[in-house]
Amino acid sequence: MSRKRVLFGGSAIGILCLVAVAVAQTAITQTLPADIKLNPIPFAPGAEAGFLAGDGNKPEMYTLRVHLAKDAKIPPHSHPDGRMVTILSGELFAGIGPTFDPGHGTLVLGQERRRCLSGNRHRSHRDQSDQTVAGEAA
Repeated sequence: MSRKRVLFGGSAIGILCLVAVAVAQTAITQTLPADIKLNPIPFAPGAEAGFLAGDGNKPEMYTLRVHLAKDAKIPPHSHPDGRMVTILSGELFAGIGPTFDPGHGTLVLGQERRRCLSGNRHRSHRDQSDQTVAGEAA
């Protein structure tokens, strides 16, 4: 093998490695809690949400953070996609069904993870203190 081929091959591999590192570094982002812009959820007084990744309007992965103030209620609703929900802090009462019934539901504690199936009508509310929820969907 000629010396020119070895030098050219080594240079090409080096350039490809640099490109791969540059792409990997731009593909990773960090969002700090102070950087998250929460907006009120119009149909849920006391609830606000903000997207950490994606926007929820396209068939792609997204991550949403929801904050519920004391006495916040999210009325029965459904989603076109399935979601994984993690309670980051506080506790949440969650229920399934077409009507809001705070007497029936499950207490979900901080750090628990729940799955919501697409099209499934569900609701939630918070009685005692603020709480934060993160949801992910594809």
